[in-house]
Amino acid sequence: GINFFQIEFSIFHCQFSSRYSKLGHTIHTFAFFFIAIVSEIKIFNFACNFSGEARIRSIKLGNETDTGFTSDQIAPKFIFADAATIKDVPAKNWAYPYVSKMVDMDIMQTHDGGYFYPDLPTSRGEFVLYLWRAMDAPAIGVDAGFTDVSWDDPWSGAVNWAVGAGITNGVSPTRFDPYGDLTREQAFTFLYRAMDYLGVAPTYGEDHEFYTQISEFHDYLQVSSWSADAIQLLLDISIVQGTDNGYLMPKRDVNNAATATILYRAMDYMDLL
Repeated sequence: GINFFQIEFSIFHCQFSSRYSKLGHTIHTFAFFFIAIVSEIKIFNFACNFSGEARIRSIKLGNETDTGFTSDQIAPKFIFADAATIKDVPAKNWAYPYVSKMVDMDIMQTHDGGYFYPDLPTSRGEFVLYLWRAMDAPAIGVDAGFTDVSWDDPWSGAVNWAVGAGITNGVSPTRFDPYGDLTREQAFTFLYRAMDYLGVAPTYGEDHEFYTQISEFHDYLQVSSWSADAIQLLLDISIVQGTDNGYLMPKRDVNNAATATILYRAMDYMDLL
């Protein structure tokens, strides 16, 4: 027979957001109590999401792996699948505060067992999805009608919102190109337009001349005219900061680390963190 034994008592707290408003968000804390009696536990992976449910991703018993356990079932001590498990963005990395917060808030996710891939480009579909989540998931508008965005794509609703809000018109009347890369100046412009749509975008003020100017960057001539105002105004409130050696790199693809950074700064500015 199988010798069952008591693993331990575990008391933990799972926090989740009720989805913040412009005035801030409410954090609810729930305590769950578990007594775990299992056999030959090899791997245990627990995820706490922001829908109010604590879910066990997988538990391995001997050579068998099962999934779909929920918080009201037997479980041993928990290992949270949150920012602490990001394998490729350690705490000493410059992007860690931004990446870990976006992962904790379920704005962005890790993949392949805990990898964030900070240097990979953020696709157009991904950026719009993350932007929609960061802006407190506004109401979705009518179907934009893009032939390359299916109703069951993860960014489908976000794309419809972005088109309805005037954030993007796609790459053509019929295509959004969700898997295409997004340049940094395009990402900054999308972000500014989203903030403007919500009525929280910065504007030019009397003290504008005292802020860092686009012309102070070595590559300022690469900034497109249609993105210049958005970039300048985001510079004014330090959402855009450029590199330490004085470059904006507007034509470079925005990567996941940069996406997490500008979304974090925008949410901080909007009191959504």
